Amino acid sequence: MDDFFASVFGMVLCIGIPAILIAALAFLVNKTKEQEKITQLEIHKLVNSLPEASRPSFLIQYNAEKKNPTTAVVLALLLGGIGGHQFYLGHTALGILYLVFSWTFIPAFIAFIEAFTISHTVHKMNQEAARKASALLTGDIRAVL
Repeated sequence: MDDFFASVFGMVLCIGIPAILIAALAFLVNKTKEQEKITQLEIHKLVNSLPEASRPSFLIQYNAEKKNPTTAVVLALLLGGIGGHQFYLGHTALGILYLVFSWTFIPAFIAFIEAFTISHTVHKMNQEAARKASALLTGDIRAVL
């Protein structure tokens, strides 16, 4: 009887956890795509407000700094236990902290929860990168600081 419960528990783990991860990934990628559309519209408005000559410089600088929210979500789900998403976002100290405590599996649980909010975080980071790039091109040094 104990072997039966052990095998059922093993099957639940082998099938259940990947199924949950796949379902979460599908949901989060769809949610992220919606957030990306909003971000692109905001950036498009910002680009159109810039002088024609400054637009290419802005796009080059913004594209060098922006982060992809879908990549952040996938990293949070698959490599979040070792801080992969934190390293990607440039939060090196947090990434190292996740890596140091990865043996406890606590960072994996935190990363799973963060996967549901990370697209908003990336959206804010991209807005800040666009604001800084625009401020540098318009000469508004106070906005950069």
